[in-house]
Amino acid sequence: MSDMVEHTKVSSSKWMKKEWDRCEDFSWQRGYGAFSLGYSSIEGVKEYIANQEDHHRGVTFQDEYRKLMMENGLVINEQFAWD
Repeated sequence: MSDMVEHTKVSSSKWMKKEWDRCEDFSWQRGYGAFSLGYSSIEGVKEYIANQEDHHRGVTFQDEYRKLMMENGLVINEQFAWD
C-alpha cells in the first residue's frame, strides 16, 4: 500500500506542476489513510465523490476523518495527522 501511495503522490505532483503554473508549489501531505470497501459500496462511494465539494461545506475533512477513525475503533494521533 505504501509503495502505491508513494507512486501516486510522486507522479501526480509532477504532472500537476508540469500542467499548471499555479500548482508549482503543490505538495501532498506526508501521511495518508487507506480503507477498503466492499463491492456493494461502489455506488455510495461514487455518489460521495460526486458530491464531495458540497459535503465538505458542512463538515470539514478533518472532522470527517476523525469520525471515520472512531467508528472503526482506530486512534488518530493529531500531532502527525495534519500537515
